Amino acid sequence: VIHDSVLFKNVENAAVARMVDLYLSLGKQSFIAIDEIKKYGDKAAKLLAKNKVISLSNDKVLYNKDWRK
Repeated sequence: VIHDSVLFKNVENAAVARMVDLYLSLGKQSFIAIDEIKKYGDKAAKLLAKNKVISLSNDKVLYNKDWRK
């Protein structure tokens, strides 16, 4: 499963939190790009933080070149 944050912006926060549980229950890899994990509740935020592989921010960009400049 691969989802981007654009998908989650159109889904209510409680439903996204339930989707996190669902993804973990599948026993398969799920790739999601998601912003503002705290708005999905403490449980979902903890699960996402525990299972994350990479975390990006304004200071930690994915590529050597900062495409915002």
